[in-house]
Amino acid sequence: MAKEPRKKVISKKHLARIERERIQQRYIAIITGIVALVGMVVLFYALVYQPYIQKGLIQPGQPVAIVNKDKISTRNFQDRIRYIRLGLVNRAQQDYRLVQQFSDSPDFQQYFMSDLQQLAYQLDPTYLGQTTIESMIEEQLIRQEAKRRGITVSKEEIEKALQENYGYYANGTPTPTATVPVQLPSTLSPAQLALVSPTPTASATPTFTITPTITNTPTLDVTLTPTLTPEFTSTPANTPAPTATETEVPTATPFTFEAYQDLLDQQLKALKEINYDLDKLNSIVESQLLRDKLMKEVTADLQKEQDYVWARHFLVNNEIAARQVTEMLNDGADFGTLASQLSKDTTTKEKGGDLGWLYRHEMTSKFGETFAETAFNLGIGEISKPVKSEDGWHIIQVLGHETHRMTSVEFENYTSQVFTEWLQKLRESATIETFDYWMDRVPTEPSLDPAILKAISGAQTTP
Repeated sequence: MAKEPRKKVISKKHLARIERERIQQRYIAIITGIVALVGMVVLFYALVYQPYIQKGLIQPGQPVAIVNKDKISTRNFQDRIRYIRLGLVNRAQQDYRLVQQFSDSPDFQQYFMSDLQQLAYQLDPTYLGQTTIESMIEEQLIRQEAKRRGITVSKEEIEKALQENYGYYANGTPTPTATVPVQLPSTLSPAQLALVSPTPTASATPTFTITPTITNTPTLDVTLTPTLTPEFTSTPANTPAPTATETEVPTATPFTFEAYQDLLDQQLKALKEINYDLDKLNSIVESQLLRDKLMKEVTADLQKEQDYVWARHFLVNNEIAARQVTEMLNDGADFGTLASQLSKDTTTKEKGGDLGWLYRHEMTSKFGETFAETAFNLGIGEISKPVKSEDGWHIIQVLGHETHRMTSVEFENYTSQVFTEWLQKLRESATIETFDYWMDRVPTEPSLDPAILKAISGAQTTP
């Protein structure tokens, strides 16, 4: 009778060894998997993720700038640029149509082609990205300061401002300012003539009227003696532009709320193509209203009555030249004639160095505090000692010193200048960090039509 085989007895020690080997194999498999996964992640980052990061497509929340701990995200930065580009591109399309329509009128054609070239420059990604990020930093500073001062904007104020931005005034249209209308073709629709997108810079805002600018222009002959004082007048001067045919201005058709709503709907439909909506549009309006309120508070103490000086000056390169000019004047040389011959200030030398009437802050901003301090302390007809500024060395003669009331345009410029200087100081005191990778995240869409680019390129190469 055959014996039954002996059953193999597995000891606890043997079982423990088998378990250890199984665990080791599992660890090896896990480590191998991790290494493979890391390799895939690195490869994905190098080939796919990093290029998308540079384009700002993967991390929309990553900041392009930080202003006092408040972030400006890539998403908001890109949204704003697309919004601005839409307005610039639409305006370029209008200009291009006008260039073609006025083919038989060289003056008009040149006017609109010049604007077209300027728009193309503003669409340059580097320029547009830089101006946009600077504008958004300023907006953030304004929002922070407004919050600190308790300045707010209501939804009703935003809605009212948006309506007026499109030309609808619920309480009646305000009295228009005097403008010189340009005769435009009637083929442009209201939507085309509408403000397609407000932009941070005035130069990018579509406008089809030429508004006269007011400048103070005292008449000065270079041979006048210092005792003659000019009459202080404001002389309108039209900005150079094609001369419009004088025709009777038609009465404007009342702009109803329904027309405004229709126009807004058209814009929102266009903005939807670039992922922009009414909330983002309202945010821009809100920022502007906060800026206006903050400016009003900052400049509340400014007065329209200002101390003015009428002066003329020399500008030379160094102190030695300034002292030589002083000696010539002391020997009886005529100030105006000498300035027209020797002054380095090309903007005034043809007028004998005449600066016209300037108020204190205006003179300071143009020539510096030392120059203004000297001029305002000189007697009428008195000639200063050489005065140094960032531009060189000046010799100043005062021809008049009076108190005048600013024109509306002057006061507006004054308040704007004071606010800009205040804002610059606010910026200097802030903690601002910008990240250079924003340069790789500037969208280039919407883009100009190739036909427009060709026309611009042809105009630039034409002698």
